[in-house]
Amino acid sequence: MSQRLLKPLRVGLALAVFVATAALFLDLTGRAPGAVVDVVLYVQPTPSLVRFAGALGWAAAGFLVVLLVTLVFGRVFCSTLCPLGTLQDAVIRLGIWGRVRRRRLPFRYRHPRRLIGYGLLAGVAAAALGGLLLPLAQLDPFSHFGRIVGLLARPLAIGLNNLVARALEAAGSYALAPVSFVLERWEVLLAPLAVLGLLVWMAARHGRLFCNSLCPVGTLLGLVGRFALLRIAIDQARCDLCARCSMRCKAQCIDLRTKRVDFERCVACFNCIPACPEAGIGYRLAWGRRAEASAGPLVVERERPEEPSGAESDGRRGFLRAGLWLAGGVGLGVLARAEGPPQNKRPTEIPVVRTHPVAPPGAGSIRALHAACTACQLCVSACPTGVLQPALMTYGARGLLNPHLAFELAYCTFECIRCGEVCPTHAIRPLSREVKKTTRIGTVRFIEQNCVVVAEKTDCGACAEHCPTRAVSMIPHEDGLTIPELQPAWCIGCGACEYACPVRPHRAIYVDGEPEHQVAELAPIEALEQAVPADFPF
Repeated sequence: MSQRLLKPLRVGLALAVFVATAALFLDLTGRAPGAVVDVVLYVQPTPSLVRFAGALGWAAAGFLVVLLVTLVFGRVFCSTLCPLGTLQDAVIRLGIWGRVRRRRLPFRYRHPRRLIGYGLLAGVAAAALGGLLLPLAQLDPFSHFGRIVGLLARPLAIGLNNLVARALEAAGSYALAPVSFVLERWEVLLAPLAVLGLLVWMAARHGRLFCNSLCPVGTLLGLVGRFALLRIAIDQARCDLCARCSMRCKAQCIDLRTKRVDFERCVACFNCIPACPEAGIGYRLAWGRRAEASAGPLVVERERPEEPSGAESDGRRGFLRAGLWLAGGVGLGVLARAEGPPQNKRPTEIPVVRTHPVAPPGAGSIRALHAACTACQLCVSACPTGVLQPALMTYGARGLLNPHLAFELAYCTFECIRCGEVCPTHAIRPLSREVKKTTRIGTVRFIEQNCVVVAEKTDCGACAEHCPTRAVSMIPHEDGLTIPELQPAWCIGCGACEYACPVRPHRAIYVDGEPEHQVAELAPIEALEQAVPADFPF
């Protein structure tokens, strides 16, 4: 096979992986099978490594597979299997087109800045071994991609879906269902937006600088790639120093002064191979440091004009366009925001005080969630009700952007186990429906003074109506009214009662999180079979 076909094959595979991974975060149906999720996420190094550390499942071996592939082919992961890398390539491609139109040279060789990459890799590894996963979560490329797509692109997809759904509905067709969009705190968008802006600027101006300086996965694979069996190398006899290969090298690792390729930084994109008219650069068999022996004597590279500073405008315009698309997407998504239950006439005064936030079922505990979650937001995107939300300071700084249950927006449905099916690191472990129905993630609490029955002498019972385990029931009160009675031992902390409670701003009934998840008791059969009173207000 001609080596000139390597680039088209790489581009095709990269696009397929990018589309498949993005589809998981943009899936509006919630029907992607768990097996499909495992296949798509199998070769993502960080999730696989976290799962490997916990010895959880066959997908954990994906990290070892990536290392083995890197030992043979170099850093092909960065150019084919990393969706964030493909996103940068798209920005680079647009940037190159802009520069070619102005007859500017795209890239030039840059000296490596390994101390930055090595320092970040060492710091992330030390923190992870000490039980702190936050630095890795904030640098991991897959998690960055998930936050960009799940928090920035998903509102746009939902808004467009709902516009089409409403247009079809007006035409008498119900083929497409509208989807609700809920967001607890708009501030969570600042982190992925800042990262996207940084990536656009770095990619447009400096190619794969993020991958070779800030990404711990890229640094680790670069260390392994130094000993790859196959590498990009320059043919001393055929090279005439035309500089076409160096101009196309997005990793900026081809040094024509020495006719060497810094394969530790090379992402195996194969852009240089078809660019050379003399076939002077190609994929060749090498091992260890013997590949350096093919380098010839020092040769002075042809002088090339300096890149005009006006090229910075390409990155700025791209960033502004991305910001406009984001604003439009959020605006369209807000149109789908579900309306809550009706509010009380007089505002409640006693605030809800939770001793602990509520972690998703399957996490086991808040500590276990922080020890394995990389905040990729896949569970948040997959949650059908939107009750899973990225946290700001709900858990404290250690749990930044980790998922928590926001019962002010929605509740965890009794039959749903979706978050555990899609979590790539098993920070949320997959649970069967039977186990999930008895897993207590929080315990119900009641503030009687806030209840509309007490404060306004009005019938209610929304909390009892929505409770799936009968942990909340109605008992006689004054003047023929009924008031909630709690059975905390039966409660699983799903939050249906809190979401249904109509009083504002402070609910009369709420769920207090359990730092260590418990097993709830089953309600007696007679409680489950208890008939709803004839005068029940709903």
